[in-house]
Amino acid sequence: MGLRLPEKTRKAGNEIRTRLQKLGLLRESGHEHFNGSIVIPVINPSGEITEVYGRKINENLREGTPNHLYLPGPHRGVWNESALSTSTEIILCESLIDALTFWRAGYRNVTAAYGIEGLTPDHLAAFKRYGTKRILIAYDRDEVTGNHAAYFSWAGGGSKVAAV
Repeated sequence: MGLRLPEKTRKAGNEIRTRLQKLGLLRESGHEHFNGSIVIPVINPSGEITEVYGRKINENLREGTPNHLYLPGPHRGVWNESALSTSTEIILCESLIDALTFWRAGYRNVTAAYGIEGLTPDHLAAFKRYGTKRILIAYDRDEVTGNHAAYFSWAGGGSKVAAV
C-alpha cells in the first residue's frame, strides 16, 4: 500500500497517511499494520467497516509476531450479522478465518468471535436483537484454549450467557 500512496512529503500523501494511521491501517512508523496478511473486513448492516481482521500467511515471521491481527482498540461489530436475521441457529467460530471455512462449505448461518476471549457486547446485543435461539460453538478443539473458552463462556456460568 505504501508504494501506491502519494509521497508523505506531499500534502495529499500526508493527509491520506495521517487518516490511515488514525484508522489503524498504518502504524506510526509508516508500516502497514496488516502487511503479509489476508485481510477480512467486518461490515455492519449499514455498510460501515467496524473491524478488520488480518491473518498472517507467511511462515517466516520474526519471533513474537502474532498470526492474528485486528485494528487497535476494542473489537466492534459482528461479522456476517445478516445471518442472524435469517436464522435462529448460529454457528459461532473462534475466528473469522474459521467462519469463512464454514461459509465456503455452504453454511451461511455462521459468525465469529474475535478469538477465545473475543465475544463482545456487540455479539450479545445482536443475538438478542435477532432472536437467536441456538448457538453452536465451533472453537478450536484444543484443551487449554478453545475447549476451556467454550465451556467457561457459555456452559460454565460465565456472565455472558445471562446477557443473551
